[in-house]
Formats: sequence, structure tokens, C-alpha cells
Amino acid sequence: MSILVEYVQTWASVATAFTRYRCDHMASSLRPVEWGERSVLPGAHYLFAGPASEWVWDTGPELILDSGGASTVTATVLEHPLGPHTVEEWLATDRPEDGSSLELIWGYWYVSPAPSYRHQRAAHRLGRVIEDALVAAGRTDLHMFSATAVEISTPWRTGLIPDVVVVDIDPDGVSVAREHLVLAAEVWSPGNSRSERETKIGAYAEAGVPYFWSIELDHDRRVSALVAYRLIRGRYVEQTVATPGSTVTITAAPIAITFDPAYLTA
Repeated sequence: MSILVEYVQTWASVATAFTRYRCDHMASSLRPVEWGERSVLPGAHYLFAGPASEWVWDTGPELILDSGGASTVTATVLEHPLGPHTVEEWLATDRPEDGSSLELIWGYWYVSPAPSYRHQRAAHRLGRVIEDALVAAGRTDLHMFSATAVEISTPWRTGLIPDVVVVDIDPDGVSVAREHLVLAAEVWSPGNSRSERETKIGAYAEAGVPYFWSIELDHDRRVSALVAYRLIRGRYVEQTVATPGSTVTITAAPIAITFDPAYLTA
């Protein structure tokens, strides 16, 4: 299911939640907030997920859940502060020498093992496909990069390293700001947990990235599916599901891109 994650601090605007978001891998204390409940928890951070078009906003100091026409609503309160690390610290930190990936999620370090060779091949070939399409279309205003640090949110201390990105700026530095991200693509191996996937996808949606591609590798590390999403009214909507063995044209992208996903791990 496509979800959008929004992090809301006490005394700030809050939103209606239609789907409880699971973050057991990071939260030390979670509890549901029932429909109609009003509460103020000093220092708490609220985590919401659901269709952004249906959210109801409130600017007061109380947490007010409005069903917006739904019969039941649940939300989750993250009852511990953000982690101690900042985006600035993350950008200044040397990357692990063993090839693993160091990302920042809610102020906490998130370290992923070094990708397998087939994972790297899939990401490299995906980048090549996108780069060739950009060149063929004469889109000199767009640029493809692999494994580029993206500053998703400074207030919420989140920085990610997508496998492939398309940006609308020729960056001069070690990272790209969220507003320049046009497309983000993640290659998922079986070891990537559901919570990690949902967290990252939600972060890209919250950052306003127009297009997101999800590439699934099976246990043999071969591509099994590519799903392309378009951001519509704040949430990702599935546009194309491509499987290896068939050539497909993907339009959930800054330009139409035609290829067979089998190429990624052939």
C-alpha cells in the first residue's frame, strides 16, 4: 500500500491518520491514539500515515483526530525524542570503508550491509538506462547519479542514499537537497525489511519527490519486478508494474523510458 509519512512534533500542526505506521525497529514506546482523543505530551513526536488528501489539519496545541468521514481512525505516538545525530553531522561523517551504506533516519544512524554484486549491477544498469534516455531526449537540464546523499529533512534529521536519482541540478558538493530530486529509485534485496521500505518510501513522498521506482530482487538476486509510482496529491500512486521478459514504456518519470527489466540483472 502506498503511504505517506509525516512527522509532527507537539505544539505543531497535526494530521488525521488513517493507517497505523509500524516502526517497531526504532520506537522504544508506541501506543495507539484513539478517535476523538485529545492529548498533549510534552517532548513527544507524532508519526502519522495515510492518504494526504484526506488529512485534516489542526494548528492548536492539542492532538485532535478527525475521522474525515471514516468510521475508525488510529494513529501512533512516538514517545521518545528524535535521535542525537543531525543531517549536517551525517554529511560530515566518513562513509564506512567496508562498502556498507550509512543513512540517517529520525536522527539515528541506519547502516545497511554492502550491496551484493547483482544489487550493484541492477543499480548500475538502471542508471545507464535512465542516462541513455535522458541523452536521447536531449534533457540536458536533468542529471542521473548513483548512490547520492539526499538531504530529506533537516528538522526531522533524515538523510537517505537512493540507489539511483535524477536531479534537476548539476550538483557541486557531496549531497543534493530534496527540492532538486525528480526521481528516486531503490533496489530492494530480500534482506530489506518492510519497515525500512515503508520508512524510506514515506520519506520520499513527504519530501515531494515526483517519481519513485521500486526494484525487487528475488533470493537469487535477479530482478522480479519494477514498480513505478507517481506522486499525486501527496501520495505515491502505482503507475506501472513491469516484469522481466517484456519490454515496457514507463511514463512515471520525467521522460518516457522503454526497456526490459530483465536487462538489470541479466
